[in-house]
Amino acid sequence: MSTSERSKKKSPRSTKGRTRVARPNDLSIPDQVQDLARTFSIVIQPDPDLGYVGTWIEFPLVMGDGPSIEECVASTKESLLAALSVILENGDPIPSPATDGKRSEQINIRLTGFERIRLEGLARQQGFRSISDFIRTTLLSRAG
Repeated sequence: MSTSERSKKKSPRSTKGRTRVARPNDLSIPDQVQDLARTFSIVIQPDPDLGYVGTWIEFPLVMGDGPSIEECVASTKESLLAALSVILENGDPIPSPATDGKRSEQINIRLTGFERIRLEGLARQQGFRSISDFIRTTLLSRAG
């Protein structure tokens, strides 16, 4: 194999202006990321078009899918590993697992009807199941 062939093999391929990067299965995922991934909670739901769709309670925008539950879990886990690798690489904070501590404390805030509708829309848009999850995650991530 020539030097130019080797360099072509190592560099990411470009497709219509986008760079294709290696998938997590192609990379050596550090044990730290593998261990961290085990602490998060997955949610699998049936989907008429895809078979099953998976998300993470702590990462509602990290998703996977598959025709079977097993393939969906594998795809969703692969997405989480990639997301965690990027978060750790950037030095960003990792959310606490949903299983950490029972949420027994409550605060109340008053909103106008318009504010509530706006927050519900933002929560849905970002993949959250409720305004409470959206507000808690957003505020805690900004608080550091």
